[in-house]
Amino acid sequence: MLPDKASTRTCIVAPDGSVLADSTGRALTDTIHLPNQGSIFASASGFHEITLNGAPHLVGHAKAPGFETYSTGWHSLLLQKRR
Repeated sequence: MLPDKASTRTCIVAPDGSVLADSTGRALTDTIHLPNQGSIFASASGFHEITLNGAPHLVGHAKAPGFETYSTGWHSLLLQKRR
């Protein structure tokens, strides 16, 4: 196992934070609420240091570009709990 795999969650979420795909198996059953989620999701991509569920996390974010003229509004997230 990769050293950071146990502390990293990879997921695709809808604009409201509903989890659509998830490396932890919680797709379609979980919702992610990030601090300042609106401003994070407003950018095309970025990296943030946040507190999530009382623990420090690093968050990598990218908004899906969509297909042709259709935008899904989905967001890819990498959430890594800091040690």
